[in-house]
Amino acid sequence: MVKVAVLIPMKGSDKVKSRLSGTLSRCQRITLANNLLNRVVSAAKGSQVSSITVVGGGSLSREIARKFSVDWVETQGIDLNLELMNSVEVKKSQGFASIYLPGDLPFVKSSDVNKVIAGSNSGSQMVFVPSSSDGGTNCMLIPAYFDFPTLLGEDSLSKHCQAARVKDLGFIVLESTGMSIDLDTEVDLERCEVLEPGFRARLGEPLVGR
Repeated sequence: MVKVAVLIPMKGSDKVKSRLSGTLSRCQRITLANNLLNRVVSAAKGSQVSSITVVGGGSLSREIARKFSVDWVETQGIDLNLELMNSVEVKKSQGFASIYLPGDLPFVKSSDVNKVIAGSNSGSQMVFVPSSSDGGTNCMLIPAYFDFPTLLGEDSLSKHCQAARVKDLGFIVLESTGMSIDLDTEVDLERCEVLEPGFRARLGEPLVGR
């Protein structure tokens, strides 16, 4: 079976969930981001992957990684694409295919991660999972022998697909319900509350040691 590593890049606390600043305090946004990371790492931990690394995010991200006994690497928190690509290259040198998994997927399950691995045809093709709301990429598998740049940001799905076509790299776009929703905006937060009543009320739950 192909070796697969999950990489979860996180922004620093000064930049986390800035688009929610009109609704949530800085403390609430940090708590939300780390509660979401808790869910994402738990989903990755229960999947078929061989390695999990939280990339950046500061001390709270480090503590969550420690709680789940997964790796954590410190970053400058300046360029998410560069920091992710550095981690992809490290895993590539170790023979791993890499799965980019955002740390803000509220409803991701282990089965969603396994579905992405299955879709890669034993690690021979790329897999892109679209966001349901903004043209983003909510998950991406990069085979170990592919030279491919991550292009996270606005309209990233179409950019990733175009880059794969230019490089003549095989890929599929895979729909996954548990990965389709990420949480960036007030509309996203309201949607999460509808899908999981009480979602906002749990923002203050303790994150570490439970």
